[in-house]
Amino acid sequence: TLNQLFDFRTGIGHISRLLREVKEVETSFNDETIPFLNDVLKQIQNIQEVADKFQHQLQNIFTNNEVNEDYLAERLTAATDFFSVKIETLVDTLNESPASTDSRENARDYNDQLKNCFAYFAQKLHIFKHINHPFTVDNYFELKNTFYMPEFNVSAYAKNSSTKQAVSRNQKLYYELLTIRNKICEPRDLPIYLVAGTKTLIEMADYLPLNEKDLLKIHGFGPSKVEKYGMFFLETIQRYCNDNKLQSLMSEKVETARPKKEKKEKTDKPEKQPKANTFEISLALYKSGKSIDQIASERGLATSTIATHLSRYIDLGQISINNFISEEKRNKALKLMQESSELGSIYQSLSTILHKTEVTFFLAWVRSKTKNE
Repeated sequence: TLNQLFDFRTGIGHISRLLREVKEVETSFNDETIPFLNDVLKQIQNIQEVADKFQHQLQNIFTNNEVNEDYLAERLTAATDFFSVKIETLVDTLNESPASTDSRENARDYNDQLKNCFAYFAQKLHIFKHINHPFTVDNYFELKNTFYMPEFNVSAYAKNSSTKQAVSRNQKLYYELLTIRNKICEPRDLPIYLVAGTKTLIEMADYLPLNEKDLLKIHGFGPSKVEKYGMFFLETIQRYCNDNKLQSLMSEKVETARPKKEKKEKTDKPEKQPKANTFEISLALYKSGKSIDQIASERGLATSTIATHLSRYIDLGQISINNFISEEKRNKALKLMQESSELGSIYQSLSTILHKTEVTFFLAWVRSKTKNE
């Protein structure tokens, strides 16, 4: 029974099977899934490695004609404390699964198997935390029978899974950030989701944070991650903006997150209201019949900025893409995206048949299509 308690091979089997099955349908899942499962498997294997050594210690204790009960209790207490900490970390990791797929069937299989693994280790943790010393078989089975499954709400199903080709308004920058993320992870053997997942990279490329304060507003970044990895990304974004004469678009990011605050603080910051309406002003001028160049001239803004404003409403389905790009031209652009084999070539390829503002509108339209699929 002690050997069963300090044996974690069943958990290794759970994750190994799940990893094999996910690899068979790898293209259905997002990029973070397999590194995540490899990380979980490595944690369990490390736990089992220590458990093997401890089982060897137990064998030595029980081979003596007279078992030293005090020494046995001391070793069991130390072992349960050690494994409790390791399994608690593992359980927390399982709860943070970044897996995502747009296949209901694959998501259901993934969820069920990960939940089985979670239940197995949650039960182990329950026993380790409540086992009495000296150890008795009755106490062990009593704890097994009184175990209640903790809440586990991981779901891999996402209608708009990031397994589709990532699209950013600054695609070249996106791939530069992707390369940096991989360079950070590989030598440190870090799972990519711990540094910057796909959503994080897209937000950085789209909104162009230029300092640590901006970076804290990007999905996936907290103070610790900003301190560890922030400058790697910020230096690249700053250089990209300087080379392409671009300004940060973090005001757009702030705007999308502000409505909840406005309900609570309706009169606290009235001076910020005009800035919050900048998209609506461009939309109203466009609906009045003015061209992008006319709106840009009237507002004293760049045409690319006006295009960014209007692209938001294409993304939301409030402006028809047909107003800017014909169906024939869109089909050609879609074909180019599908045929593009080099990571950094999508934006360049689109630029061969679309003007700069058209690329902005086209990518917004692609995003809206992805959301509605």
